[in-house]
Amino acid sequence: MNVTLEQGLANFEMLEEGTLASGLVAVQESSSLESLSVDEFISVESARKYKADFVYFRKFENRPSIPQVFIYDFTTKIESEHELINLHRQLYSAALVPMFFVFTKKDVRIFNCFDSPSKGDQLVYKPLKTIAFASELSKAVHKKTQKEYEAFSARYFDNGTFWEESKYSSYFKFSNSAYEKLLTELKQALRDIIKSKMLPATVARKVMVTSILIRYLEEREDNEGRKVFPEEFFARFVSNGQNFTDVFAVRGAYLKLLDYLAKHFNGGIFQVDDKIRQILSQADLSRFGLFLEGKAEGMQRVLWKLYSFNDLPVELISNIYEEFLGKQPGVVYTPPFLVNFLLDEAMPLQSDVTDFKILDPACGSGVFLVGAFRRLIHRWRANNNWENPSLSTLKKLLKKNIFGVELNEDAADLTIFSLSLALCDELTPLQIWEELQFDNLREDNIIYDDFFRVLGTDRIPEDFDLIIGNPPFEEELTHAAKLVDNKAFIDRNSTFQKKSDFVKLPGNQISLLFLEQSLKHCKKGGLICQIQPTGPLLYNNTSVKFRRLLLESYHVPQIIDFTHINRILFGKKGDVGTAAIFLQNQSPSSENLLHVTVRRTKPHKEKLFFELDSYDFHYIPRQLALDDSLIWKSNFIGGARVHHLINRLSKSKSLKEYLSERVSRGWVASEGFTAATSRDIEKLKRLSNGDDEDEFRKFEKKLSAPFISNKRFLPTEALTNDGIKRELLQDHSPTKYFHSKGKKNVYEAPHILIKEAVVDMSVPMAFCTDDLSFKHRIVGIHAPEESKQELRRLYEVLSNSKVNLFYFAGTSSEFMINRSSAFLKKDLDNFRIPDEGQDFLLSEFENILINDFWKFLLEFRRKGETSKILTQDADLTDLHKFQDIYCKILSKIYPTIRPYEHFETNSFICCPFYFGEKSPQIDFSNTTVTEQHLQELVRKSLNTNLRLTRIVRMYNSNVIYLIKPKKLRYWLQSIALRDADETFTDLRKQGY
Repeated sequence: MNVTLEQGLANFEMLEEGTLASGLVAVQESSSLESLSVDEFISVESARKYKADFVYFRKFENRPSIPQVFIYDFTTKIESEHELINLHRQLYSAALVPMFFVFTKKDVRIFNCFDSPSKGDQLVYKPLKTIAFASELSKAVHKKTQKEYEAFSARYFDNGTFWEESKYSSYFKFSNSAYEKLLTELKQALRDIIKSKMLPATVARKVMVTSILIRYLEEREDNEGRKVFPEEFFARFVSNGQNFTDVFAVRGAYLKLLDYLAKHFNGGIFQVDDKIRQILSQADLSRFGLFLEGKAEGMQRVLWKLYSFNDLPVELISNIYEEFLGKQPGVVYTPPFLVNFLLDEAMPLQSDVTDFKILDPACGSGVFLVGAFRRLIHRWRANNNWENPSLSTLKKLLKKNIFGVELNEDAADLTIFSLSLALCDELTPLQIWEELQFDNLREDNIIYDDFFRVLGTDRIPEDFDLIIGNPPFEEELTHAAKLVDNKAFIDRNSTFQKKSDFVKLPGNQISLLFLEQSLKHCKKGGLICQIQPTGPLLYNNTSVKFRRLLLESYHVPQIIDFTHINRILFGKKGDVGTAAIFLQNQSPSSENLLHVTVRRTKPHKEKLFFELDSYDFHYIPRQLALDDSLIWKSNFIGGARVHHLINRLSKSKSLKEYLSERVSRGWVASEGFTAATSRDIEKLKRLSNGDDEDEFRKFEKKLSAPFISNKRFLPTEALTNDGIKRELLQDHSPTKYFHSKGKKNVYEAPHILIKEAVVDMSVPMAFCTDDLSFKHRIVGIHAPEESKQELRRLYEVLSNSKVNLFYFAGTSSEFMINRSSAFLKKDLDNFRIPDEGQDFLLSEFENILINDFWKFLLEFRRKGETSKILTQDADLTDLHKFQDIYCKILSKIYPTIRPYEHFETNSFICCPFYFGEKSPQIDFSNTTVTEQHLQELVRKSLNTNLRLTRIVRMYNSNVIYLIKPKKLRYWLQSIALRDADETFTDLRKQGY
């Protein structure tokens, strides 16, 4: 390594005492590759393909490493802007790393791989930052330059703070990525083509998808410049044809191309059915070709030249296919970084097993199957000294191990397309053209049918190692699913005698039937990993029996809960909470079940990688998971102490119980009225025009309610957190006829009126001493005049207590789970009422949980990466409060614990605590090297070669070190409670 390069790497803290830092790997040095994990080796191979000299990894314990930067050494050669522009275009399309660094003789140039090297329709030279070498600068500029290096320091990649806190983090937006940009342009192209009536929508979609595949083959090129298609290939179909898009210029030429490719490659990939053949033979596709080249006037331009299809990852193309399928009921397509994350968990690359069968029972365009197939290939290569598998080996791996079922025919076809692309991606251009014959996967592997119709038949094997996927979320069963569920109902309830014990499919949710019935094709010890809606899986009381049956029958090692980031994962369709459940087809073990609650952060928003903190991990004792349905929502809010508080509050009397005790004294409660339906009004009109006046009078009386219509009316919007907006009251009900009427007395004073909604962290309600009518989204509670003061006390309990809203948040199956802020009367019935004159008798620590929830955590749920606790650093007051609570908890067992002065680095706060009267000597006075000291201390104490991890709880002599990011999220008083509890557990394990 020359001096210039060495100095440059040192400036980014990628060297440690003259040697490569733990995250830096030299691509060409075999000695540095020997200790790599499989996932790291694959990334290094990719870096070698793009002629990088180094890769810098962010390393994790028990998780795959993530490449952060490719590094290029141009210090001994002359760089050209053209070469760097092309490299930028390739790495932008490949989506392998967020950045690449280019070291030259005089500077370092940093390029953003989330940003296209384009301006309009032109490729341009576009580095994110250029930093001159300090040796060539004056002293006045030197200090500023060092700060620029520090902004991209390796330690910020190591702990993830670069992506969350750096001034450059906002430049790395998923919306600017090749995937999003290309998808947006292709969708626009498709819309405009359909709008122009050039082709019917279904045909246009098929042509677009096939065009992506042909474009990929056209650009496929090896290191020696050899391509898939022979020279002048396209001239066979159109005179002087140079490129694929030229074939659109001549009527019928595109169809001839497809026929030729169908015969050449076999397997049905390019096969055209008779109906589409007739359309394509007659259609003028000239504008289609101009469109794809960005030359069609008056339409959105699709500029394929800005993308390198030779470098676009197969998974990306597969996801583009999914988006082209259009809306399907209950179907939300799975983003690539979620697919990779779940495959990392369910099918780790470290395994050497290649005889490993995978099924996706609702495979869409095959994103999970493509990822699984590629992993099988990587496993095979790892077992065979990283040789490339032969074509026959690749086809054998595919045919023997990859299976899918899909109800939508277009989606099934796209799965075959995607797998065919994945196969091509492992071959040289010459192999593709001269050797490749696609197998017809439609016959055995990818089945176009209802999963519940082929379930248990010989059309799919019964011994899968992994069944993975994202089945549709529909509260409606297909005909085949109904037949299966009827039999499953009998199987579930074969040991029950009482009807009250029967286990039904929760909410008629078809995704849960996919989960349950997939077990029939999962071999003993095999794994199921499926994305499921969290409502019926975890949070609804109606699913308790079904969930218990699963947990009692099978081993569930973990559930990863994505509810916090639904909108990030699934966009506008992400209104339903989701989680991935991992279920093994074997008897349950006594091990704790891991419930991971993934939180919103910038890396999640920009789909960089999954950033999990220790606070996201909740280990649930198996019996508790079986017996206590409150544990899941408690974890979602904050963990064990929240669960204890919710459980304690549940022992109090419910509002429903409180009111039932007063029914005999004339108290009533119900929702307000609903207006008569259009069907009711039509029937009334029909009767009024008929001969039977008595029947008309009878039905009119049924719909009428003078006790409502004669009273002043309270519009729902007039009930606010500040009470009733009296100027909005109306003299009478807006309707004369009613479908449901509520209980008569709820409209009479005195009464409490409660809106079924949470508005700005409060439930709008009012105590009224005048009669008012209202609709069904308001609940009324009426008491006789002699109970007026008792009713007022109830109003004060309901309106003034944050406790009930906290309890509601901890028990509601809707609030904070789905986007709706409305709740149901059954949720209100569940509010807790303390014994008269006692209140809830909250402890100091319980008040902290409730106050932090309302002050910080609810906003964190709603705003994620823009909330206070992720945008603000903890200040001195926050740290003192944290230290006080931490010591209060531990001092009950360890009375001599005391806080030591905290230290701050650029990334972290370190809070030491010590035992005993004598203060320890901790010298971190030199703030410029404080972080280095912490790094050394962590490595020494934790015996790890990782840089400083995000959250460290470390014990050294009589000192406890808490080292965490500066953000307020990590230094709340409620977090101090959790840190203290976990410290106590650690100390007990160590014998203290």
